[in-house]
Amino acid sequence: GVCEFAVSSDSDVLLFGATRVLRSLHLSDRTVDSECELWEASHIEAVTGLDRDGFIAVAFLAGSDYDLRGRHAESSTIGRKSSRSGVKGVGIKYAMKTAVELMRSSQGETLYALDAML
Repeated sequence: GVCEFAVSSDSDVLLFGATRVLRSLHLSDRTVDSECELWEASHIEAVTGLDRDGFIAVAFLAGSDYDLRGRHAESSTIGRKSSRSGVKGVGIKYAMKTAVELMRSSQGETLYALDAML
């Protein structure tokens, strides 16, 4: 990649291809150590069983900050967490379970399988 880390307070950067994320980076003066969490996509995939396409499927199913379905372009809710759409009745746990099953059943073609499912 072009950079070693992406800095964010959100996990959405993983959907855009970041492989290493410094989450909640708090820089301080030189007398005190700075703090952050390191998220590595490879570790998250090993723990959850979800690759980048799997997480995109989760975001589509459960909703995300960038989900514009059901909103008008002039809406004042753009960018607010409460404006996530997702698929009605699908929460994060079910979305993750569904994404894992889509990955397994489609030999890695998760997004094509999601499209066919919907």
